[in-house]
Amino acid sequence: MRGAHEWVIEFVKEPEDAEQFAKILDQELGKINNYYFDERHDTKVIGMPIVHVVPQGTFYNRFKSKNKLG
Repeated sequence: MRGAHEWVIEFVKEPEDAEQFAKILDQELGKINNYYFDERHDTKVIGMPIVHVVPQGTFYNRFKSKNKLG
């Protein structure tokens, strides 16, 4: 199994299709970062990004609980 970038994302409006969102994220990362594109598509060192959708307020609550706001 190869590694992959993992994203934890809190949406204001969650996309209807999380898999499609991950595909678009993958394409856009490849457009702005040639190294990512090469590792993802040419050498196939890394796999498709993994997206974890979390409820609104997750990051706020986490930082608040650790006194890390502001």
